[in-house]
Parts: sequence; C-alpha cells; structure tokens
Amino acid sequence: MLKRMPETTEHAQPAEAAVSALYEELLLAWNRRDARRYAALFDPDGALVGFDGGQVPRRSEP
Repeated sequence: MLKRMPETTEHAQPAEAAVSALYEELLLAWNRRDARRYAALFDPDGALVGFDGGQVPRRSEP
C-alpha cells in the first residue's frame, strides 16, 4: 500500500520558496555563464559531491 505524502504545511512553504529561489539563481548564473555569481551561491566551507560520488576538494586555506 502506498503512503501519501502529507500536504505542504505553512511551515514548509518558506523553506520550499527559499530552495526554489536558490535554484532559479543557480540557473540564471549558469545560463549567463557567470562563474563568480554561480560560485557565490555556495558555502565556502561546503563539500561538493557529484552524482557518481566523486568529490571536489574544498578551497585551499590562504
């Protein structure tokens, strides 16, 4: 038997809106070929993991 996902609650709506806005910014920067704008959307301490599990090293320390 399939379980139904709960309807979106008012608490989830701001988080979903933030994710959608970030995605739109990523697409905009990508389509404009604006590497600086695209990179600015990521946390400098974050880690990037590709779809195949490959990892991109973090920025080196200054």
